[in-house]
Amino acid sequence: MWHGPLRQTYPPTRVNDDIALDSAQWKILHDHEQNFLNQSWQDPVINGRSNDKSTYFFAPFLSNALIYVVTETVGDYPHPYFSEKTWKAMVSARPFMLVGARYSLRQLREFGFKTFDNWWNEDYDN
Repeated sequence: MWHGPLRQTYPPTRVNDDIALDSAQWKILHDHEQNFLNQSWQDPVINGRSNDKSTYFFAPFLSNALIYVVTETVGDYPHPYFSEKTWKAMVSARPFMLVGARYSLRQLREFGFKTFDNWWNEDYDN
């Protein structure tokens, strides 16, 4: 009969005895874990199937937002660095402002992307 995990510390301490569970307590814990893992974890706000390109980045809260503010992973860096956060903003087809390394928007324009300089002043990139 299995009675839970083996003791990992040596020498045995009173702390281990205080947290040791008997077989009935392990069964309760195991059943609780199984119920937890068998639940559906899809957020009701997000429509569509997982990784479906037609709905992946189009949650209702994104379509209600005026501006997507991208906070890049690296901000104080000598050259622009783009992570999935910037690309997600582009794929979601929302106007975005980029909080990242200096000259990030200039780098995007050099890549051939259009930015939103006709909507607002992009001097913040400097």
